[in-house]
Amino acid sequence: MTTPAPPAAISGFRIPTMDCASEESEIRRALEPVAGIQSLSFQLGARTLAIRAPAAVVAEAVAALRKAGFDPQPLDTAASPPRQPVSTQPMVFRADWSAWCSR
Repeated sequence: MTTPAPPAAISGFRIPTMDCASEESEIRRALEPVAGIQSLSFQLGARTLAIRAPAAVVAEAVAALRKAGFDPQPLDTAASPPRQPVSTQPMVFRADWSAWCSR
């Protein structure tokens, strides 16, 4: 019987020195040996990296990034405002055309 893999989550990090494809390549090389990373998502303009992996693997990834000379800073997702629920009701638009129509 095999043990199920731990659940993966997305962890976000700000990497202040990551602003071009060269640093992205360095980060990819640094994380290549870390087993268990399901995906990486880079936003170079915002200098952020999202890692989809189980928590233990994320800890290994952070250590690998630091060893490569980067300073990953966890993003504070708790400070983000909650999203408004999406309504399931259809939107109805009503316009007062009298202002647009001349008689």
